[in-house]
Amino acid sequence: KFRNSDIIDVHRSGEDGFQLIKQNMSKHHALLLVLPKNVRTEMKKLYVPEGDEDFFGQVVAKGKAKELVSKSLEAIVAKSSKIQTVKGIISAGAWKSLKYALKKVGKRFF
Repeated sequence: KFRNSDIIDVHRSGEDGFQLIKQNMSKHHALLLVLPKNVRTEMKKLYVPEGDEDFFGQVVAKGKAKELVSKSLEAIVAKSSKIQTVKGIISAGAWKSLKYALKKVGKRFF
């Protein structure tokens, strides 16, 4: 449960059922924890934390949250874009794909 304070209730399932753990977290830390798993995974590839501290806590403390989220999304989109490009070349053929790419480049610069 997210509250307006910096204390967040975390429910964990253990052998004895659910237990309530209260953790101090900033709102930015809490938001990082609810990002999609693929974004969090990509963030962990891009940043190596110091020591055994909480990864997302370090990201927030060092002021790198915005940068890492942005770079992670760029990496995810770039990968999807490359795959889509290859699929386009296969389905449309090399010549049509080249003409299309040249038109796109031309629009960007002219």
